[in-house]
Amino acid sequence: MPTDRVIEVLEVLFSEHGAPECLRSDNGPDMIATKLVEWLSRRGVQLHHINPGVPWQNAYGESFNAILRRGCLNRELFYGVLEARVKTEARAATVQQLATSQLAGVPNTCPIP
Repeated sequence: MPTDRVIEVLEVLFSEHGAPECLRSDNGPDMIATKLVEWLSRRGVQLHHINPGVPWQNAYGESFNAILRRGCLNRELFYGVLEARVKTEARAATVQQLATSQLAGVPNTCPIP
């Protein structure tokens, strides 16, 4: 994702939820870009980078990636980006519906495929 897009998304999130004290990220080019680092600094947000080859420093992200991989990506063959987007969004909606039903005490009527 280009740095300008990262900043655009963060601006929306910060306006809705407030700026965090720090962000943890990998060392991807979009997250080490000088423009982003300066933008975060002006807002008082520290940037903490995960050391290369140490995925357990980002347990939440790695857990999400593993669940997405096992539950969707390993089960599908995608013929293009649009198809991948549609199928993963449908999967996310199914999981969200299931989670919401479980929280409300509603019996599972939408099993995860």
